[in-house]
Amino acid sequence: MQEKGDSLDPTQKEQTQKLRDELKTALDNNDIETLKKRISELEQAAAYMANAQAGAKAGEESATPGSNPDDVVDADFSDKNKA
Repeated sequence: MQEKGDSLDPTQKEQTQKLRDELKTALDNNDIETLKKRISELEQAAAYMANAQAGAKAGEESATPGSNPDDVVDADFSDKNKA
């Protein structure tokens, strides 16, 4: 979140930071049930952020001219070192 926090949805970022703080409190209080619940929620938030980042990156790459992954050049080659 520190590296990509500026590109996140502000609401999602705020919720994730709140979740992080709740996890710290639960850890300090040895509250295992809350830890389990919040860790599950944090994993979901992390997956959402990863998907959002991957989608944004894919959108940037497809918008770049000349970087179409379908521009495949088929070529034949031979090994000149073989007898």
